[in-house]
Amino acid sequence: LGRLKEAEVSFRQTIALKSDYVEAHYNLGVILQELERLKEAETSYRKAIALKPDYAGAYNNLGIILEELDRLNEAEACYKKALSIDPTQKKTLVGYGNLLLKLNKHLDGLKFIDEGQGVIVFTESSFKII
Repeated sequence: LGRLKEAEVSFRQTIALKSDYVEAHYNLGVILQELERLKEAETSYRKAIALKPDYAGAYNNLGIILEELDRLNEAEACYKKALSIDPTQKKTLVGYGNLLLKLNKHLDGLKFIDEGQGVIVFTESSFKII
């Protein structure tokens, strides 16, 4: 936790010196996401996207956050945008597939999970995608 806070301070200092540094905004988002400060992470990813509209990784991570915030339609739009930029990202394919399962779009969800080489683990009470 201490190292994450130090990293946060470093990225904020970098942004203060160079506000258009895309990677600093993205990496700050990653740190804030790890710290479970999702609204702040959302802001950082959106800033990275504003600076670099074709940043697939930022769209993917924003999708993850929006999904965690139960803003599923927005999350779906982010995953779709990420895949339109880079359709080969396995993490995005699996994440989008998982979201589609939550949206009761099971066949589509399974297709994306398979395409991303994800694994579904079934238990008696639920399933987990890894």
